[in-house]
Parts: sequence; C-alpha cells; structure tokens
Amino acid sequence: MKKTNRMQRGIISFLFIGVFLLLWLFFYRIYPLIVEAVTIIQLPHIESNIFLVPVGLIVGGLFVCWSIRNKLWHGVSFSLHYYSMVKRIRRHIKDARFEDEREFNNRLVRLPKIKIVFDDNRTRKSGKIFIQNSVKFDKNLEDMRIDSALKGYVSERQYLSPDRNWYLYEFYSDDSQKGGARFHPCLKTLAELGCR
Repeated sequence: MKKTNRMQRGIISFLFIGVFLLLWLFFYRIYPLIVEAVTIIQLPHIESNIFLVPVGLIVGGLFVCWSIRNKLWHGVSFSLHYYSMVKRIRRHIKDARFEDEREFNNRLVRLPKIKIVFDDNRTRKSGKIFIQNSVKFDKNLEDMRIDSALKGYVSERQYLSPDRNWYLYEFYSDDSQKGGARFHPCLKTLAELGCR
C-alpha cells in the first residue's frame, strides 16, 4: 500500500517515540541491574528520564500540528468532525489513483491540500470543500464526484475559484433535506399538485 507524505511523517514520528521509550525502559529497569552486577569497572549513572524529554517534545509537536490543521480553537467536537471529513476525502482521492502511470513505482503519493469551510461552525450543516488545483490534478478534480467521501453530506455543485487555484465543492447535510421535506410537505408534491 502506498503512503502519503503525512502517513510517512507519522510513522517516522512514532518510530522515534518507540525508540526513546525503549531507551527509557532500558535505563530505568535493566541498566541499574547491570551497574550493580558489574563490579570490575564503575559504570556511569545515566538518568533514564532524559529519554522522556524527546518523547514529550514529539508528542507535543504532533498535537500542536494536529490542532492547527484541524482548528481545535473551534472546539474538540468540531476538530474531530473536521479531521474525519478530511481523512475520508484524502482516502477517496488516494484510492482514485490520481498518480500518473509513470509514478506508479514511487513509494509516496502526493495529495492536494484540502480545506473545509462550514457556513456555521456550530451546526456544520453546510459549507464548502476547497481542494487545491494543479496541472497534475486538474483533469481528475474536474471529473471527480466527492459524494461517496462525504458521510452524511451531499455535494451537488462544484466549480473553480476565480483565481483557478482551488476546486470548490458545495455540500449540505442530508438531514437538512429531510428536515426541509418535513417542514414543507408542499415542496415534495409541487409538480404533482401544481401548488404555488
């Protein structure tokens, strides 16, 4: 399975965390036993907690980056919702194999930037998805239908931004459609009954 740059950075970060935790465990549990057992030479004392500092820095850095990317300042619920939407769209684009045939041998998949702007950050019933345009992705983005990646949302309109740097996909919650039919039954039978 091909990996994105973001996936690769995450794997490397967690590998570093794992290595530093193993070093901490070694110097916390095993090294003191070795120091006691070896009497021929005096082994230096090594503070095990020093290996927790890089772990804290990496975890803190990952959290800060995740918080900024997913707009944590709007609240935890908003961030988790935003994260899950972007993740589904990224997976959708990755599965659509946007790579050129000449790039199939590459290990990494380069995905376009994705931003989501809700009309109301509290209710999150509608909004726009911005996917960065490029020469490489232009044709694929023009033909792409994004509905299957939007769980609980429907997208009916897509267009290029005036500067042609972003593809915009307008979406709305499928619950709002149900609510509309419930509060306005005349809309459902407008053509049949000819009500105006």
